[in-house]
Amino acid sequence: MRALGVIERSSDDFIGHMIYHEVSEPRTREIGWVIRKNSQGRGYASEAANALLEHAFVALDCHRAIATCQPENIAPWKVMDKIRMRREGVLLQCIYRGGDIWWDEYVYAILKSEYES
Repeated sequence: MRALGVIERSSDDFIGHMIYHEVSEPRTREIGWVIRKNSQGRGYASEAANALLEHAFVALDCHRAIATCQPENIAPWKVMDKIRMRREGVLLQCIYRGGDIWWDEYVYAILKSEYES
């Protein structure tokens, strides 16, 4: 897994991080991000996620990129919609959180051909 810092250009402040890593399928990368609360809603996640997609599809010649989030966490799936990823489905109760708590997860993806069009 690789983690990259997200730095605000105007202030040089560290405002979050992006991750990407290979998954079990060849030429497929998963992307993700965390942006500080006081920096959210300013387009940083979209800009950084687009940069990761460009790196995956251009530099690494990936075929597909995926991302996931919990349905209750609206901001990430809005970013995924904005960067033209498509929601492919929901995995029900797939993340065990302890006790009787299980989280659902949305799965998003974009193909290289979709990214290029």
